[in-house]
Amino acid sequence: MGLIILLIVLLIVAGVAVFAAYAQAEGDWRLTAFAVVLFVVVIVIVGVVGYFRDYHDEHVATCHVNSKDRGGEDGAYRVYTSDCGVLGNGDSWLRAKFDSADIWNEIPDSGEVRLRLVGTRYPMLSWFPNVLEVLPAEESAASSR
Repeated sequence: MGLIILLIVLLIVAGVAVFAAYAQAEGDWRLTAFAVVLFVVVIVIVGVVGYFRDYHDEHVATCHVNSKDRGGEDGAYRVYTSDCGVLGNGDSWLRAKFDSADIWNEIPDSGEVRLRLVGTRYPMLSWFPNVLEVLPAEESAASSR
């Protein structure tokens, strides 16, 4: 789903660029200005959505893992829990998180685990809270005091 959203954004940006080129070829400064404003609006919307996806609602949770797999059409890492819902584990450009495979290996196949999560579940976009890190048992006991 994330790839589809990226392709849609790229198509919109390409469309705005074509529109701007057309407006400039016509010599109409108002159309060119409109295209530039439209381009800036699209970039701002993409930035705001990315910010909220990667920075909104960061928290630590203790979750009971039931299973994990490479679910979804895109083969993304999924963690199924009984008390935290379905979690994702993906890279995040805005957070400079590129160690999803390592984090995936640290998450047990079943049992209790303390996780640092970010994000909210958006079913319409197939977005899941993202696992940022697996916290060690010592840290989880010390931070709960």
